[in-house]
Amino acid sequence: MEGVDKFLKEYFSAQVEEDSKGIKVVFVSKKDLVSPSIIWFTRAKRGWSRKPIVQNNYIIVDADTEGVLTFVNKYYGITEEDLPKVRMAIVNMAMEVIDNYFSPPDSGEGNKDTQ
Repeated sequence: MEGVDKFLKEYFSAQVEEDSKGIKVVFVSKKDLVSPSIIWFTRAKRGWSRKPIVQNNYIIVDADTEGVLTFVNKYYGITEEDLPKVRMAIVNMAMEVIDNYFSPPDSGEGNKDTQ
């Protein structure tokens, strides 16, 4: 499924929110066309050797991607075979946002909003 990464960045703003339970990346439609999608992260703990740990030691613990998937389906007409590719694009974008939040490319401080 080509171009889905670019499509997501064009139509969604990814915002990082932190609370006592962890951190989440919220994908908000730039034109408020669908409900937000959320990827939840928590700090990795020792002994989680089989979990995929990103550079900043946060792992994905849950995801609600219905809003993004609904929107992408309207434009691309995704099939069952396309779902893993689209989900992986969403997850990769969320991990990139988290990485940039903790160590942005241009400065030494975190960035709350990423596009």
